[in-house]
Amino acid sequence: MHTRVDIVFCIDTVRNDLVEIASEIEREIAKYENIANRFNPESELSYVNENAFGKAIAISPELCEILADCRQYNSETFGYFDITVNSQNGCKENTNAFIIQPESNTIEFFRAGIVLDLSGFIKGYTLGKVVQIIKNKDIENALINIGNSSVYAKGNHPHGTGWKIRIPATGLECTLLNECLTTSGNDEATKYPIINPKNGKIERVKQAVSVITKSPAVGEVLSKVAFLASEFELNRILKKFDGEIIKS
Repeated sequence: MHTRVDIVFCIDTVRNDLVEIASEIEREIAKYENIANRFNPESELSYVNENAFGKAIAISPELCEILADCRQYNSETFGYFDITVNSQNGCKENTNAFIIQPESNTIEFFRAGIVLDLSGFIKGYTLGKVVQIIKNKDIENALINIGNSSVYAKGNHPHGTGWKIRIPATGLECTLLNECLTTSGNDEATKYPIINPKNGKIERVKQAVSVITKSPAVGEVLSKVAFLASEFELNRILKKFDGEIIKS
């Protein structure tokens, strides 16, 4: 993910395990980085992109779960969230690109040139895993910030209910309580612009979109879909996920 991670724990009792918890979180983030970074030729996803055409290959249970989730989000967003959008053969429909078998943890590409890209998803997905660690460690109040674009607030700030957050991309403010704020930007400086999987064209709208959700992974999905779906479609999608959009 190549980004900075900031974590704040608010603890009202003495605890001696916080350094170990932070280390566990670091290991979890590194694990998913090694699985899902397609720009790292040593990652598991790079291996899949190079070898899955025409034959079923074994993948880790973690990657299988990620890809199954992405397949589901593709269906629930009317195809606007699509991890095959950068495929070389112009494939526009995720469902025709690959098949995964959860019972055997295998994947197979149906066409040459398929490229799976989790760059617009894995940060939020990994943040969800970090949140689960914090919950399992009985930490009631915490703030986790990954790259200023994915922020999860658990419990309360010491001086109020929830956590008041200023969105760096827009300067707008919101209060999060057991919620995630996810921000995606689309401007001239964007190295990897948002592409519409329906037609393969780059989205030209220059703005930042933030979304508040309970799930960090869902936040990643919706913050991209908001650039692409019509207002009618987006409202239907938001109702499915109970998300709130904040546009600049």
